[in-house]
Amino acid sequence: MNIISENEDERLAFIRILNILDTPIEKRFERIIKLARSAFGAPIAGLSIVDKDRVWFKSILGSDIYETPREGSFCTYTIMQDAPFVVRGANEDNRFTKNRLVSNNKPVNFYAGAPLAITKGIRVGALCIFDIEPRDMARDDILILEDFAFLASNEIKARMMESMNLG
Repeated sequence: MNIISENEDERLAFIRILNILDTPIEKRFERIIKLARSAFGAPIAGLSIVDKDRVWFKSILGSDIYETPREGSFCTYTIMQDAPFVVRGANEDNRFTKNRLVSNNKPVNFYAGAPLAITKGIRVGALCIFDIEPRDMARDDILILEDFAFLASNEIKARMMESMNLG
Protein backbone atom coordinates (compact mmCIF):
# COMPACT_ATOMS: atom_id res chain seq x y z
CA MET A 1 0.00 0.00 0.00
CA ASN A 2 1.44 3.36 -1.04
CA ILE A 3 0.54 6.18 1.30
CA ILE A 4 0.42 9.75 0.03
CA SER A 5 0.11 13.13 1.69
CA GLU A 6 -3.13 15.09 1.44
CA ASN A 7 -1.27 17.82 -0.50
CA GLU A 8 0.62 15.35 -2.71
CA ASP A 9 0.13 17.24 -6.00
CA GLU A 10 1.36 20.49 -4.47
CA ARG A 11 4.28 18.69 -2.80
CA LEU A 12 5.36 17.04 -6.06
CA ALA A 13 5.02 20.33 -7.96
CA PHE A 14 7.29 21.95 -5.38
CA ILE A 15 9.88 19.20 -5.87
CA ARG A 16 9.83 19.94 -9.62
CA ILE A 17 10.38 23.64 -8.89
CA LEU A 18 13.36 22.75 -6.69
CA ASN A 19 14.94 20.96 -9.67
CA ILE A 20 16.91 18.76 -7.28
CA LEU A 21 16.05 15.22 -8.40
CA ASP A 22 18.82 13.29 -10.15
CA THR A 23 21.35 16.09 -9.68
CA PRO A 24 25.00 15.52 -8.74
CA ILE A 25 26.27 15.27 -5.17
CA GLU A 26 26.76 18.65 -3.49
CA LYS A 27 29.19 19.34 -0.65
CA ARG A 28 26.61 21.40 1.28
CA PHE A 29 24.44 18.31 1.79
CA GLU A 30 27.36 15.91 2.25
CA ARG A 31 28.62 18.04 5.16
CA ILE A 32 25.31 17.94 6.96
CA ILE A 33 24.84 14.19 6.68
CA LYS A 34 28.49 13.60 7.60
CA LEU A 35 27.88 15.60 10.80
CA ALA A 36 24.62 13.74 11.51
CA ARG A 37 26.26 10.37 10.95
CA SER A 38 29.08 11.29 13.32
CA ALA A 39 26.84 12.89 15.97
CA PHE A 40 24.70 9.77 16.25
CA GLY A 41 27.39 7.16 15.59
CA ALA A 42 25.19 5.83 12.80
CA PRO A 43 26.66 3.68 10.04
CA ILE A 44 24.37 5.29 7.44
CA ALA A 45 23.02 8.81 7.04
CA GLY A 46 21.19 10.33 4.13
CA LEU A 47 19.20 13.19 2.73
CA SER A 48 16.25 11.95 0.72
CA ILE A 49 13.73 13.45 -1.65
CA VAL A 50 10.42 11.58 -1.79
CA ASP A 51 9.27 11.59 -5.41
CA LYS A 52 6.00 10.16 -6.74
CA ASP A 53 7.13 6.52 -6.91
CA ARG A 54 10.62 6.54 -5.43
CA VAL A 55 12.81 7.82 -2.64
CA TRP A 56 15.95 9.32 -4.12
CA PHE A 57 18.96 10.17 -1.96
CA LYS A 58 20.53 13.49 -2.83
CA SER A 59 23.30 12.43 -0.50
CA ILE A 60 23.96 9.21 1.41
CA LEU A 61 26.97 7.96 3.35
CA GLY A 62 27.47 4.36 4.41
CA SER A 63 25.34 2.77 1.69
CA ASP A 64 25.51 2.32 -2.05
CA ILE A 65 21.72 2.40 -2.42
CA TYR A 66 20.80 5.78 -3.90
CA GLU A 67 17.17 5.07 -4.71
CA THR A 68 14.41 2.86 -3.33
CA PRO A 69 10.76 2.39 -4.24
CA ARG A 70 8.53 4.77 -2.34
CA GLU A 71 6.19 2.01 -1.25
CA GLY A 72 7.32 0.68 2.11
CA SER A 73 9.88 3.44 2.59
CA PHE A 74 10.72 5.02 5.91
CA CYS A 75 10.93 8.48 4.38
CA THR A 76 7.35 8.29 3.09
CA TYR A 77 6.16 7.95 6.68
CA THR A 78 8.48 10.76 7.73
CA ILE A 79 7.00 13.29 5.32
CA MET A 80 3.49 12.58 6.59
CA GLN A 81 4.17 14.43 9.84
CA ASP A 82 5.93 17.48 11.19
CA ALA A 83 7.86 15.57 13.84
CA PRO A 84 10.66 13.03 13.39
CA PHE A 85 9.72 9.44 12.67
CA VAL A 86 11.62 6.70 14.52
CA VAL A 87 11.56 2.94 13.94
CA ARG A 88 13.46 0.98 16.59
CA GLY A 89 13.21 -2.50 15.00
CA ALA A 90 12.44 -2.32 11.28
CA ASN A 91 12.76 -6.06 10.71
CA GLU A 92 9.84 -6.59 13.11
CA ASP A 93 7.65 -3.90 11.52
CA ASN A 94 5.33 -5.16 8.75
CA ARG A 95 5.30 -1.73 7.06
CA PHE A 96 8.93 -2.18 5.99
CA THR A 97 9.31 -5.86 5.04
CA LYS A 98 9.63 -5.00 1.32
CA ASN A 99 12.04 -2.11 1.87
CA ARG A 100 15.34 -2.69 0.03
CA LEU A 101 17.31 -1.36 2.99
CA VAL A 102 15.65 -3.83 5.37
CA SER A 103 16.00 -6.82 3.03
CA ASN A 104 19.61 -5.93 2.08
CA ASN A 105 22.56 -8.21 2.95
CA LYS A 106 23.29 -5.79 5.83
CA PRO A 107 19.70 -5.11 6.84
CA VAL A 108 18.71 -1.80 8.39
CA ASN A 109 16.99 -2.36 11.71
CA PHE A 110 16.79 1.23 12.98
CA TYR A 111 15.63 4.40 11.28
CA ALA A 112 15.22 7.96 12.48
CA GLY A 113 14.26 10.70 10.07
CA ALA A 114 13.19 14.31 10.37
CA PRO A 115 11.12 15.86 7.57
CA LEU A 116 12.62 18.46 5.25
CA ALA A 117 10.03 21.22 5.40
CA ILE A 118 10.53 23.77 2.67
CA THR A 119 7.41 25.77 3.39
CA LYS A 120 4.49 25.25 5.76
CA GLY A 121 2.95 21.86 5.09
CA ILE A 122 5.30 21.01 2.22
CA ARG A 123 7.73 18.29 3.26
CA VAL A 124 9.87 17.09 0.36
CA GLY A 125 12.04 14.47 2.00
CA ALA A 126 13.95 13.57 5.12
CA LEU A 127 17.28 13.84 6.83
CA CYS A 128 17.75 10.36 8.23
CA ILE A 129 20.04 7.99 10.01
CA PHE A 130 20.06 4.20 9.83
CA ASP A 131 21.64 1.42 11.84
CA ILE A 132 21.78 -2.35 11.49
CA GLU A 133 21.14 -2.66 15.23
CA PRO A 134 17.88 -1.60 16.88
CA ARG A 135 18.31 1.40 19.15
CA ASP A 136 16.40 3.95 21.12
CA MET A 137 16.61 7.69 20.67
CA ALA A 138 16.60 10.14 23.55
CA ARG A 139 14.49 13.28 23.30
CA ASP A 140 17.63 15.45 23.08
CA ASP A 141 18.85 13.35 20.12
CA ILE A 142 15.52 13.81 18.36
CA LEU A 143 15.87 17.57 18.79
CA ILE A 144 19.38 17.44 17.32
CA LEU A 145 18.06 15.43 14.35
CA GLU A 146 15.43 18.13 13.83
CA ASP A 147 18.20 20.75 13.86
CA PHE A 148 20.12 18.87 11.15
CA ALA A 149 16.91 18.67 9.08
CA PHE A 150 16.37 22.41 9.57
CA LEU A 151 19.89 23.10 8.28
CA ALA A 152 19.34 20.80 5.29
CA SER A 153 15.99 22.45 4.52
CA ASN A 154 17.66 25.85 4.55
CA GLU A 155 20.33 24.59 2.15
CA ILE A 156 17.62 23.31 -0.20
CA LYS A 157 15.94 26.74 -0.08
CA ALA A 158 19.28 28.47 -0.70
CA ARG A 159 19.95 26.14 -3.63
CA MET A 160 16.55 27.00 -5.09
CA MET A 161 17.18 30.74 -4.74
CA GLU A 162 20.61 30.39 -6.33
CA SER A 163 19.18 28.53 -9.32
CA MET A 164 16.44 31.15 -9.74
CA ASN A 165 19.00 33.94 -9.70
CA LEU A 166 21.14 32.13 -12.29
CA GLY A 167 18.20 31.30 -14.54
